[in-house]
Amino acid sequence: MTLNNIKNLFPEFYQEKLKSIDLSSKYNNLIVIDTNYLLDILQHPIEIAEQYIEALNQVKENLYIPYLVALEFNFRKSGIKKERKNLIESYKREYNEIISELKRNLNAVDQFKFSTETEEKFLEDINKSVDRFSNRLMKVIDEKINGFITDGENEIYQKLISVIEDRIGDKYSLEWISKVEVEGEGRYEKQIPPGYSDVEKSEQNEPIRRYSEIEYQRKFGDLIIWQDIIEKAKDRDVEGDKVVFVTNDGTSKRKSDLLYKVKGMTVGPSISMMNELYQESKKKFYIMDNFRFVTKAQNLNDEEASQLKEKLKMKTDEYRRNSLLEEHIKNQEYPFEFSNQLPKFEFESNYPVRKKETNEDNLFSSKSNDNLISKAINEDTNKGDFISNSDRLNRRNKVNTDYYFSKITLSDKKKVMKYFNIFQRIPSIYEIEDILNKEVSKKQYMNIINYIERRLRED
Repeated sequence: MTLNNIKNLFPEFYQEKLKSIDLSSKYNNLIVIDTNYLLDILQHPIEIAEQYIEALNQVKENLYIPYLVALEFNFRKSGIKKERKNLIESYKREYNEIISELKRNLNAVDQFKFSTETEEKFLEDINKSVDRFSNRLMKVIDEKINGFITDGENEIYQKLISVIEDRIGDKYSLEWISKVEVEGEGRYEKQIPPGYSDVEKSEQNEPIRRYSEIEYQRKFGDLIIWQDIIEKAKDRDVEGDKVVFVTNDGTSKRKSDLLYKVKGMTVGPSISMMNELYQESKKKFYIMDNFRFVTKAQNLNDEEASQLKEKLKMKTDEYRRNSLLEEHIKNQEYPFEFSNQLPKFEFESNYPVRKKETNEDNLFSSKSNDNLISKAINEDTNKGDFISNSDRLNRRNKVNTDYYFSKITLSDKKKVMKYFNIFQRIPSIYEIEDILNKEVSKKQYMNIINYIERRLRED
């Protein structure tokens, strides 16, 4: 019996780490971009989108966009544009509501005891002044939106297309798609990646996508892209020994079949996929998330990468951030692994909007909860000390600088964490105000929620 080299028998387990230089044209490695990277460019603020595009520029000679990635991008980009349009319209509606509320308040002049003629003249002058102000301000808003958002986004879109327009793979034949789908049924049954996490797409409103003379089942989308990558990797024109797939897929519990994980920690790409690509093309397979690709392609140092990460965290549109967070919490889809015992959260459907109407017994809905909450959250207080209804009403009926600048301490965050551990759900912004007995802004609320997420991740 001959003895074998362990690295030759199991090459996937001894694959060297990917370096920035591996993305350079010098090594001619194949760099494959997924749909979510292209869509991120349309969703991010312009300064971040430009960095994403520059990263593509740096590797353009080795860039490859599978046909299905390009097709899905074209189908889904209109939804992003529509979402942005809806946000703009929502912003304008809120502005009009503010103006209407201003008029109502200014028209409340009964206490002045004007004569009818004087009152009519007063109100006419006031309303004309408000209308002039409103029209001028709306003009400024429209100009800024058109300049900073509409025109800027159009320019980003054109830049993106100029980079990828001639990097698209060949169109598929119906016969080839049918073969992949038939094979996919068997693979998914055996949970062979990629794509078996997408079986729920067969139950969506549009389980089959049609374009021109081709059609495909969307649940097999990842598998079609994977087979496309394998075919491209076998191409003689691909001289490098590495294939790098850039995607944010695989980061949630719902869709994690792309990655090899041990005890919830990501080790690297799926061993099965690495082995399959190597057997088919003798090439090594790597997966990079979008952020890491941008930093590696541009060879950013630690400080530059940290700055980009901060921009992604702080400057992404607040509405999108809040919507994604709410969706993650509702569906338990997080960008990191939790234990299987993680409780299913409840979340307010109206998050994170503040309302004037409040339920004064929001937190203390029954006497049986009083001792439990007081003891577990704030052991040295009782209900009377813990919250004053009159103080709460006074706080909510006025707006002052304390609302925006009241400090959230680590002790405050720990109190909210105790509440979470008791009730196994994320508290509303009102409940956090009750817990801490002080006003909390939306930014501070997000800070507290991030603290809870971080603690759960550490556990």
